[in-house]
Amino acid sequence: MSYLLNNKIVVLGAVSAGTGEYFDDGYKETVTYNEEIPGHDFAVVVNGDSMEPTFENKQIIFVKETKEVRNGQFVIADYDHQAYVKKFMRDENGCRLVSLNKKYKGLPINDEHKMSIFGVVVL
Repeated sequence: MSYLLNNKIVVLGAVSAGTGEYFDDGYKETVTYNEEIPGHDFAVVVNGDSMEPTFENKQIIFVKETKEVRNGQFVIADYDHQAYVKKFMRDENGCRLVSLNKKYKGLPINDEHKMSIFGVVVL
């Protein structure tokens, strides 16, 4: 859970916008945040450039915990034991986690990979 302390927020770790990052459940850091803070359950920092231009490297993003995801939503997901921020896509080819930066390939959601959703990004 992330919460507001005046203009400070508690960040619970980092997620990869790239090649994957281990999400440490025990990590907490209090940082100053000088923008509007949306309703959220926890906050994380983005590492990498795969979600640019929507999410930039080192940007703090806010997440609502849920297992229910709609097509096109930005999610925080555990994919093969690595934490990612990606766009969830479902179409005639199946489900996958996709990057906005075209230099990164999508991550297929199938029986060959373990995947679970932590929540959806509320910006």
